[in-house]
Amino acid sequence: MKLALGTVQFGLPYGVSNQDGQTQPDEVAAILARAAQGGIDTLDTARAYGESEAVLGRLLPSLPPFRLISKVPPIGGEAGKVRASVRESLEILGVDRLEAVMFHRSSDLLGDNGAACWRELEALKAEGRIGKIGLSAYGRHELDEAVRRFPIEIVQVPANVLDQRLLLDGTLSGLKSRGIEVHVRSALLQGLLVMEKDKIPAFFDPIRTGLLAWSEACARAGVSNLAGCLGFLNACEEIDRVVVGVNNRAQLDEVITAASVQLPFDCREFAIDEERFLNPSCWKV
Repeated sequence: MKLALGTVQFGLPYGVSNQDGQTQPDEVAAILARAAQGGIDTLDTARAYGESEAVLGRLLPSLPPFRLISKVPPIGGEAGKVRASVRESLEILGVDRLEAVMFHRSSDLLGDNGAACWRELEALKAEGRIGKIGLSAYGRHELDEAVRRFPIEIVQVPANVLDQRLLLDGTLSGLKSRGIEVHVRSALLQGLLVMEKDKIPAFFDPIRTGLLAWSEACARAGVSNLAGCLGFLNACEEIDRVVVGVNNRAQLDEVITAASVQLPFDCREFAIDEERFLNPSCWKV
């Protein structure tokens, strides 16, 4: 499995299962060193991830080079802010070039000023400041529309054992057939899929039976929930990289080990289609 290391935890206290808050810089340094040693060569960050880029910028000079992917924050369709955002990322990260830049909100790309916003990134690409241009998206409609309007080169989308919508409806295979690089986030659904059953918030009671069935299936197969989550995505040929965030080095050790596990059972029975449980912005926890 090709993993990418998510970095939102380095800049914000993030995740429904996170009890420790924002990861401290000394622990971030240990995580990055372990990632490099474990063969992870890609970091996923964003201007909207709080202090993440600033923390990385202070630590990266002492580490092997990583492929850096960032995102233009929500800009309300103001094209003039695109170039300023990318230049700020480059300066804070202390690099001359980003492997890819994505729009963090599809509304900026698909709104009235989307073409102007896109041209700003194309200009930066022509200058050699960025590589691929793409979109961090959520659903099929925005992906279809973005691909129709623009030569998208990379996307980041959610997918996990519960949220299999873009896999089952053929969206991801369609993107791959166009040569678009596919990165998947929410592999653990903010940690929900690996939480101990007595710590799952009451908000998820309507799907608690399914969550427990998932844990039991992993236990019967002799794999951890983490290995099950990564094994499911590892078996999907449509996916190029899986973005996983961690709060400490011990968690990253577990991720690297779990990423090599082959899942011996079919996960389709665990798929649901209820937005309020699949989209963390809808959660009431």
